[in-house]
Amino acid sequence: MKKLIILILVVTGINGLIYAGEGTENEKSHPNHLAVFIGATTNPEAEQTNFTLGIDYEYKVGEKTGIGVLGEAIFAEHKEIIIGIPLFYHLQKVKLFVAPGILSTTEEDDHETEKVIKGLVRVGTSFDIDVSGVSIAPTLSADIIDGNISLIYGIGIGKGF
Repeated sequence: MKKLIILILVVTGINGLIYAGEGTENEKSHPNHLAVFIGATTNPEAEQTNFTLGIDYEYKVGEKTGIGVLGEAIFAEHKEIIIGIPLFYHLQKVKLFVAPGILSTTEEDDHETEKVIKGLVRVGTSFDIDVSGVSIAPTLSADIIDGNISLIYGIGIGKGF
């Protein structure tokens, strides 16, 4: 599984380096970007895939760098909420990111429900496609939580301002 994640991230990064664009219109003229995410989260250890909705905001602090905030809801047996602070690096139309964050969920043990908060690190990439001033971004990321890896994949739809 780790080899697959690395392969996908490398191929997406190479694709961005080959693509000769100078960035999307959103990227060129707006330091702020707000997007919604629609996708899925696959947890290979639990052998399940769940619908995922999210939102993220990025403020570009430099030509190629940005910082932001993200929030996601994973609709598993017990809903999971993820909050993180991503650091972005732009390679033309490819965006690479790493985000320290937390996961909040509930777990059942002996018929008792307990709220659990765990630390995580998210690494990922997306490829920005500009369509009439709106960014469409196929996205792939991986969350590392307690040594386990979950894959998050889907589409981000956003707008620069």
